[in-house]
Amino acid sequence: MQLYKVPILILLIASTTCGFFAGPKITDQVVANYIKAYTRLKEKGPEFVQRYAHGTGAPSDMGPGIEGYVEIERIIKESGFKSYQEFVEVNAKIGLAYSQIEGRQFMNEMDKMHSIGNEEIDKQLADPQVPEEVKAQLRETKRNMNDNMDKNKPWAEGVMKGAELMGDSETMEVVRRNAAAIRNAYTGGIAAPEREFMGHKL
Repeated sequence: MQLYKVPILILLIASTTCGFFAGPKITDQVVANYIKAYTRLKEKGPEFVQRYAHGTGAPSDMGPGIEGYVEIERIIKESGFKSYQEFVEVNAKIGLAYSQIEGRQFMNEMDKMHSIGNEEIDKQLADPQVPEEVKAQLRETKRNMNDNMDKNKPWAEGVMKGAELMGDSETMEVVRRNAAAIRNAYTGGIAAPEREFMGHKL
């Protein structure tokens, strides 16, 4: 179950490199403004890259660079923020809360996969038609699987609890009820795939 460490490690890095205590209070309206700004900036992204991709760092590049910043800030202010800095602070707080929600969902799926794996192995072990040498391999697989879970889950839970200390319950509640809209903004409206494991829906 080492997959636990992938999204949780990303969350750990994010939570230690951003100032999540800073920024305004997160409300439903702030989230709506954030989604509007994020979506518009994402739509403009390819245009910005194409327009400023050939900069060399020379003084002559300062004009286009400043123009790009001014345009980004204009989009942010038109979306309801006072400044670029305010948007960055809101992005950090919403990003942390959303990462916690996604991380917890991932961990719940890993728990379910672990339970399904044990159940399926136990069925095979109880089947008299399964050869003993196969059962020996299944017992080893089950032992390794449980050892990995026992080793990795406490580490993942510790990271999640650390992230909770970095955020606040009010922000989490607001982000939780707007999670679908936030995800749509992040993914461009791509639906989350149906996940299955060994024939069981997760």
